[in-house]
Amino acid sequence: MRLPLHLLQLRNDPLPWRKAVCALVSVTLPALVAVWRGEPLGLLFAAIGGLYASMVDFGGAFSHRLLTQLGGLVLIVASAALGVLMSAEPYWLLPLLALLAFGVGWCDGTNLALETILRMAVLALLIYGFTPGLPAGMLPYAVLGVATGMVAVGLDGWLFRHRHLSAQDPLRLRRNLLRIRGGATAGWRHALAFSSVVSMALLIALALHFERPAWVAASTLFVLRPDGPDSLRRLFQTCIGTMVGLSLTWVIVRLGHAPLVLLGWIAFFAFIRPLALALNYWLGAAAMTALVLVLLDIVYLPHGGDIHLLRVRLLDTLSGSAVALAGLLIFNPAARRHLGARLDDA
Repeated sequence: MRLPLHLLQLRNDPLPWRKAVCALVSVTLPALVAVWRGEPLGLLFAAIGGLYASMVDFGGAFSHRLLTQLGGLVLIVASAALGVLMSAEPYWLLPLLALLAFGVGWCDGTNLALETILRMAVLALLIYGFTPGLPAGMLPYAVLGVATGMVAVGLDGWLFRHRHLSAQDPLRLRRNLLRIRGGATAGWRHALAFSSVVSMALLIALALHFERPAWVAASTLFVLRPDGPDSLRRLFQTCIGTMVGLSLTWVIVRLGHAPLVLLGWIAFFAFIRPLALALNYWLGAAAMTALVLVLLDIVYLPHGGDIHLLRVRLLDTLSGSAVALAGLLIFNPAARRHLGARLDDA
């Protein structure tokens, strides 16, 4: 079978420069505060807060963007709190994960903002389900990051009030929620398939004693879609992007662990991620992988960084991708036909 290298080609779509600038400000300013105060873990929380504000910004009027972010934040924080409550017994996460993943699959393909928020809520459940307690002293940094992101979005909305960030209709989310309520969803088959695959990924990771089982399940979250060929494309691009991001991180941390230098790389990847995502999904995955792993390297600075995490990330991503591929071939006839046609062309 020929490798689908055409999936790595860059698109000619307009680049979202304003969104990139908002992301740069949202992540870098609160991270600088944490570095100034000598709080590596605070930097992680601050950057994630700012990154959230950037990832859940889909244009429209400022009031619409603010309500979308606040509503999503409530759901994500609630999921994280449930994860912390379940952290003592990881296997108890499985029923809750299956239920939330079913909801994600049910709403899949209806609205980009809603899909992103729901997937991030499940991701929060997974991450905090394997976090031994929540460092309350770091929460102000997360709040600072989110607040900075919202201010950046507000300034963007004010400066460009006659020209929205994207063509998204501010009422589209509300209309789609009404459509979902009326039964216009991806359907119970996809919801059941999505729930089964995500839950099975976590169960396998727990049974095989993976070091970070949440990462295995998380690798399935953003690739499974109702459209089988699109899911296969995302799966391939995610694997390639992760390997590129890991390679970049390896080079960066081998050059040194100076906090200000690493913060410069964090700012770079925060800025470049929206642009890379517009060019191709695998580039967005590479930028996101590098951003997260450089952040984690700063957290582990007292131990001289943590190169070991790069190997863990690669193993977890490939394992989660294998589970996702198996799930697609079992549950999605369109994915089976597409992959079969590719094999026949070999």
